[in-house]
Amino acid sequence: MFFDFEKFYNRKIPSKQIFIDVGANKGNWFHKINKIYPKSKIYAVEPIKGITKAKQNVTILNMAIDIKGGLTKNFYITREKVTSSLLQQERSIIDKFITFKDKKGLIHKKSDYDVVKKIKIKTIRLDKIIKEHKLKEVHYLKIDSEGNDLNVLKSLGKEIKKIWGFELETWNEKKTLWKNQHWIKDCEKFIKKSGFQIVRKFVHGKGRSTDLLCIRNDLVKFL
Repeated sequence: MFFDFEKFYNRKIPSKQIFIDVGANKGNWFHKINKIYPKSKIYAVEPIKGITKAKQNVTILNMAIDIKGGLTKNFYITREKVTSSLLQQERSIIDKFITFKDKKGLIHKKSDYDVVKKIKIKTIRLDKIIKEHKLKEVHYLKIDSEGNDLNVLKSLGKEIKKIWGFELETWNEKKTLWKNQHWIKDCEKFIKKSGFQIVRKFVHGKGRSTDLLCIRNDLVKFL
């Protein structure tokens, strides 16, 4: 997760900032953002009800973002809820995991990915949320949807032009952790085609994953 994204912008973020957190989980990201930008308005999207506590300037949306909205899909809740996903796992990949501590300081165990519950949830596109809340621009979008990140980004449609910058997590190998997950090359191709530059990469998970920090072309500040 990136918190210094503003230094890559060639203009200052307005005083009333708008942020979207897709895959908010317990809210670790938006709580930190709230401290940095106390006057901001945050939309936190998290399919698992009750896991995220709202604050006065935070709107919790218990939804699942996907490229096709209005569908009822399975959502797989795992033992460690942060690894829950709309996508089914490639268990052959997970079974190769060994317990390790990554560069983020997180402890990874293959048992974290054990599915403990399956629920039905309706999907919604991100462009619909932006339109419904009448957002003229979004100053930063964080995506961490456990394998479905590129589909979340694609669900912006034409509304992607309202995004100043965003981050997402990718998988570095063609044989991915989640079924139907897009790997890093697919993500990079779409990002560049959509008018954004990748300004920073953070490799973690023993080299398996990469977080990408992306800024809209007209807003990039060359450091």
